[in-house]
Amino acid sequence: MNEKLKKDIEKHIRTWQPIMQDYWWIKFSNYKGNILMFVASMITGQVSTKYFVTEDLAVEYINWLFHQDPSQAINRNYTPLPNSGLTKKTK
Repeated sequence: MNEKLKKDIEKHIRTWQPIMQDYWWIKFSNYKGNILMFVASMITGQVSTKYFVTEDLAVEYINWLFHQDPSQAINRNYTPLPNSGLTKKTK
């Protein structure tokens, strides 16, 4: 890895301990405002990786996730809710 890039990542990355709730395991990292999230079902062991450019989108995804059944497959076709203000409006 490029030494300059390595130093930049070390300087700007923030990470937190995983949280466990409702049989979901969630791990966050933040690099210069961009959020990388790892989600796993504690029942099935299925893992999903999500990337968000805003905290609002990440929070919306977590709220959606907590309404899903952790014993079922994670819906990989998640899109923001229509009334969230986070989706692009089309004419």
